[in-house]
Amino acid sequence: MTQPFTTNPFKQLLLLLGFAPLFASAQLTVNHAEDFSIGDSLTFRNCAATGVQPGVSGAAVNWDFSSLTGAGTLTEKIVLPSSTFYGSQFPAANQAEKYSDHTYVFADKSPTESNLVGYVDSVGGLLIHYPNTALFMKRPFAYNDVYTDTFTTSFSFSGFPLHGVGIATTQADGYGTLVLPDATYTNVLRVKQQRLEVDTVVGTGNIVNTNSYTYVWFDNAHHSALLKIDSVYNPNYQSKSVSYLLDETPNGVAETRVLGAPLHASIDGRAVTVFGSFESDAPYALVVYAANGDAFDARMDNVAANRLSASFGRTLPAGVYQVVLTQGTRRIGTTKVIKAE
Repeated sequence: MTQPFTTNPFKQLLLLLGFAPLFASAQLTVNHAEDFSIGDSLTFRNCAATGVQPGVSGAAVNWDFSSLTGAGTLTEKIVLPSSTFYGSQFPAANQAEKYSDHTYVFADKSPTESNLVGYVDSVGGLLIHYPNTALFMKRPFAYNDVYTDTFTTSFSFSGFPLHGVGIATTQADGYGTLVLPDATYTNVLRVKQQRLEVDTVVGTGNIVNTNSYTYVWFDNAHHSALLKIDSVYNPNYQSKSVSYLLDETPNGVAETRVLGAPLHASIDGRAVTVFGSFESDAPYALVVYAANGDAFDARMDNVAANRLSASFGRTLPAGVYQVVLTQGTRRIGTTKVIKAE
């Protein structure tokens, strides 16, 4: 799930939203958002947030974030809760997200959804329980889907015990192309998350209202969000952060993005041809994703210096597709193809 970049107790709640379906569309669908397994690891590039805006919503949008400026990195590892010092605090969790900034997110994950159980900042001394867990991702998730959820929290900050209640609304409000400083992704779904939380200081009756807004972008070739923009506002604190995915390593197997000349491809019936610069004896693999998230594995037929040819088990219908090329565990690149009848 999305991880905070400060130790403020309200900041860490930005992306931990829950959902209950209200409306579904047959448009672009992502099937594996936040669908992590034990052993997965990720690296994010933190960026300067000043002046960065999420852009417009809608269909076939081009979100251009190529000018983002890096400001350090953050790593995340998916581990068993029992492998941490805090696992016994969250018996309902079956996964823990361990971050390089010494924070932990504890989740109860099933094939169709992920629920927030707890959060720990081991440096700041913050431990949060979610007695009423927060559902932070459903799978699959489609353009124009809208979800709402209520949740409760129990935690202590600066020696004061607090109890909180909240409501969140989340909508997949756009799809299109996402341009980052070192990669371009097509068939990307944007998810907008809005959250209101009311925390009460036990024994004093003091109340703090916090509003937060988060935008995350997903595709079907990754489990992690590709880009995250977080903002939070309350009377005592305001913050904004931006980060994008540098690397996603599934189950401890290295995956490295290889940058170079852009790929171009065409699909004709059962055949797909990719144009670029290739090694004739390299173990390339090709997967093509439809706009609804369906994946089609292609059999490699021929690899030449400037093109490779592959074929599918059946003729693909007309539509927009994302072609993803890999070599072993390395991600070579992606390109969008529009197939006519």
